Amino acid sequence: MTGKSLRGPGIKPGSLNISMLLVALVYAATIAISLDKCYFWDNVQFTSKEAHWYYSNNFTSLLLPGFSEGLEMFGSGCHPPLPGIMTALLWKVLGQHIWVSHLFTAFWAALLIYSTGRLLKITLPQESAGFVLPVLLLDSTILSQIFIASPDLMLLASFITAVVAVFERKRWLLTMALIFLVLINGRGAATSGIVLILYLVHQVIADKRRFTLKLFISALLPFIPAFTLAGFYYILYITRYGWIFNDPASPWYSGWQKPEGLLQILKNIAAFCLRLGENGRFIIYLTGIYLLTASARKKLKRVFSSTDLSLALLFGMLFLFFFYFVLTTTAAMTSRYYMGMFLILGVLIFRSLAVILPVRKIKIIAVASLVFLLTGNLWMYPDKISKAWDATLAHLPYYELRHECFDYIKNNNINFAQVSGGFCFMGNQRYVDLEDRDLRISEGTENRYYIYSNISNPGDKLIDDLKDSSKWSSIRTFRKGFLTVSLYENRLYALPGEDTAIK
Repeated sequence: MTGKSLRGPGIKPGSLNISMLLVALVYAATIAISLDKCYFWDNVQFTSKEAHWYYSNNFTSLLLPGFSEGLEMFGSGCHPPLPGIMTALLWKVLGQHIWVSHLFTAFWAALLIYSTGRLLKITLPQESAGFVLPVLLLDSTILSQIFIASPDLMLLASFITAVVAVFERKRWLLTMALIFLVLINGRGAATSGIVLILYLVHQVIADKRRFTLKLFISALLPFIPAFTLAGFYYILYITRYGWIFNDPASPWYSGWQKPEGLLQILKNIAAFCLRLGENGRFIIYLTGIYLLTASARKKLKRVFSSTDLSLALLFGMLFLFFFYFVLTTTAAMTSRYYMGMFLILGVLIFRSLAVILPVRKIKIIAVASLVFLLTGNLWMYPDKISKAWDATLAHLPYYELRHECFDYIKNNNINFAQVSGGFCFMGNQRYVDLEDRDLRISEGTENRYYIYSNISNPGDKLIDDLKDSSKWSSIRTFRKGFLTVSLYENRLYALPGEDTAIK
């Protein structure tokens, strides 16, 4: 693919700007709706709990408490705590409010739009770039990260900005983007190594520079500030708490263990493939298959530019990076991990389509892809198949149903000390909704009451047990959209001092 194929008469530079404005309006509406919504999913840990610790301790230490210290607030170890630090600083200035995190998200959303627009100006014909931008940025996973004010949105914006800086040869921008990319979480720190390889290779193939020690040192310079800061954090952490992945007290310890046999590996691969194609994203892969078959049918002799090769290398490295963990761990895989990879693949496919199709057909494909991706918010599976609820706006009823369930418990004088719940319900609710009280819901099913919800992705055995009327009785069920929240009473629960179960 040559550079000339991406330029020509009839270009409408304003079309991409209009598209960026429309996406910005969608993002603004999403943030406005989410302003009073509590923290959700992993955000309770990576934003709220960590920010609470820095806020309440006045930043007396860089390191959060370790897992074995028995505190409610602890660090995650492998993830540098920059999101928590930034949130705590904002709380010091603006007050400890939920809306602070959601408004902070607006900055990162704007950066993502701007950087993606810059990337498309580099890689696509301008007459089609405006149609492609919404396909890349209105994916259900990205919209959900914006709604829940997730640090992964910061990660995505930093990553795309770093890629743009590589292509535009802006070392200062690359330096700044890398600091956030490396310090937001462990995946970002690992991804920075991929960006370094991209930076080196792109200089070799685009600028025709020979790979030498001098080139390597020169390319390394923008990475030194980020690597130094991350290195300082990890050395400090390991010195104090030991190797990150070997602490049995870690809530994530089991996820870092090796798969048990070939069957577990095959299940991991199946889950990986499901996450890649779900929520309408399969349309992008079908487009890619069409591209390959069309090229073969026409016997197209493509001349790859340096940008094509760099994008293909970047996607390939990201894919292999994530696939390595699929083969070597049992860690839960979720769509938000792959947002950067999805976006780069989309750019590569639509850039390739520009060679074999007229602009009119590319626009049709872009609109059809957008429709499929927006309907991704409607993708649902049976309760026994785990869903990435943090990657779909279908989770929105959670906030209302959580409130209704808690109100029911209070109004019926049920003691929260006797209530357990699954993921998204268990734990101290102070860190979920920032209300000034300690309301703890325990984990497990030993208590008298249990809050069940399909949003918790409970295990098959628990689902079957709750349906057994000899063990559990349903007290009240709340439903909205695709979500269900039910309060159950344990029929086998023995009150203190009693030897018999509830009859």
